[in-house]
Amino acid sequence: MDYLKAHEIAKRVIREGVKTVTNEEDNFVKKVYRNLTGKSWKGCSNCWQKLYIETDIKLIETSINYKPIMSQFKLKPNKIIQLHGFNPIGEKNMTDDIALKILKSSKSHIKNFSLFPANWEELVDGFVSAPVKNSPSEPKSTEEPIVVDVSSHVDKAIEDGKEEVKEKLENMSKKELIKFCEAYQYPEKEYEKLGKDKLVNYLLKKQFE
Repeated sequence: MDYLKAHEIAKRVIREGVKTVTNEEDNFVKKVYRNLTGKSWKGCSNCWQKLYIETDIKLIETSINYKPIMSQFKLKPNKIIQLHGFNPIGEKNMTDDIALKILKSSKSHIKNFSLFPANWEELVDGFVSAPVKNSPSEPKSTEEPIVVDVSSHVDKAIEDGKEEVKEKLENMSKKELIKFCEAYQYPEKEYEKLGKDKLVNYLLKKQFE
């Protein structure tokens, strides 16, 4: 269930009004609302407010329970891999499988990675893509990937994202913030004695350092 999509639609409607909603979006949020609340969607202002709050809570819960999987490949900061017709792939949504697919198309793309295993060429040579449905961010074509350096455009986007994350963290309890630290496996000695405000700043620094 795409809670982030529903959250963004609800936020837009609260700010700009229900006339901005397409029929496709309306049908989509009905399903999400039913899934989260067990109630029927009426499309009223209270429903939109509740959808926004419920999806916000769900996204925070997902963040708290998320345990990151260590990746062997890491894209360089400010590098975006773009395959025509698909969502951009950056440092945050790069996976080993995607990295191997990109390198399979051309090993010269290794220059765009800041982290890779010593036997990366062996892994690429032996890599066979599994016949599974790809995610929207995953390359599905044999076209040569395009690499874009976005360093001149990221500063404002990072700052905007930092403010949004800060607001979410400030609305969480100290217990939830501790769970967040545990989920990301941060060293306990760094945060165990921090008050809530310092915990928020600690997490912001960790997320955006």
